[in-house]
Amino acid sequence: MSSSSYSSTEEHPVIKSGTLIGEFEVFRIIGEGGYGQIYEVIQQRTNVHYGMKVEYLSSHNKGLRKEIEIMRDVQISCEFPEFITSGHTKTFRYLIMELLGPSLSQLCKILPTRTLSRYTLLHLGIHMIHCIQALHEMGYIHRDVKPGNFLIRPMRVHPICFIDFGLARKYVTDTGAHKPPRKHPGYTGTYRFASLNAHEETELSRRDDLFSWFYSMVELADGRLPWPPSDGKKITIQIKKEIAPEELSRMLTPEFVEIYKMINSLKYEDEPDYNGIVKLLQTAIKNQNFTQHKYDWELFNGSQLASITAIPLRMDEPAFSDDEARGKKATAVEGKAKKGKNGEENGGCCTTF
Repeated sequence: MSSSSYSSTEEHPVIKSGTLIGEFEVFRIIGEGGYGQIYEVIQQRTNVHYGMKVEYLSSHNKGLRKEIEIMRDVQISCEFPEFITSGHTKTFRYLIMELLGPSLSQLCKILPTRTLSRYTLLHLGIHMIHCIQALHEMGYIHRDVKPGNFLIRPMRVHPICFIDFGLARKYVTDTGAHKPPRKHPGYTGTYRFASLNAHEETELSRRDDLFSWFYSMVELADGRLPWPPSDGKKITIQIKKEIAPEELSRMLTPEFVEIYKMINSLKYEDEPDYNGIVKLLQTAIKNQNFTQHKYDWELFNGSQLASITAIPLRMDEPAFSDDEARGKKATAVEGKAKKGKNGEENGGCCTTF
């Protein structure tokens, strides 16, 4: 997509290619949102490509400062993008990070059915749970879990990355105790994937990230959710309250009914049974008897992917069976499976849709 496809206003102008920001040269714009834009930049001394997220100081949405703080905190985990640096100019604040591929919502837009294959859905579902668990274990809840906040990384063992922490909140105190709920925290999240607690403007906790994960899985499997996309608050709340797990999970495997019941039973301070959810997903995978072990994006040619990705999505290892995958998962985490700052390969971008 050319830079002319993105909006440029006097208040939020598109930064021209070739502009230097510190030691990083702007290569092209690759995304935008209410906060500003996202660019592909090149570090001059290494010639390595990174993603740069920009938030204009005049923007009403002020989430990038918090995102930078959280990005620094989560660097011990390979479930999140590599933080490179951050700073500000007279007009905007910026975050430079690992360049990644398209989001899961972007991927679905070029799939013939607009949905993920069963193989891709179940395997990425497990990785999404690992991402959410990792963030929770660091003391944060995300509060905006959705397909647009999981980006593809061309690594067989860690094929997705969890992004966008502008709405995240620390749910534990400095002593590690769970924070009590506030009386009137207000609404937080994205309408389609928000939990009932979010709609009712009550305090969110770990369970609410899992509700949003579950709704994300429904949309990735079905192409839609059984409530209005952006309005109709009353009917949306009514459907979310009354819909049976079996109906909500109709395009998923039977194991999802049990998963939903597990999530729905959680109280405000309860720690989710992440391992129990993963085991049910692994059971679903085993019951499918997959003979093809490739993700959906591996079945497309380069020209088909060019419209949604800033980077090649060739995986770093050949496809392997689910038994092989379990063994590789156990060894790849050691040493953090990301490229280091010396000699990294090109990465992709953090766009949200």
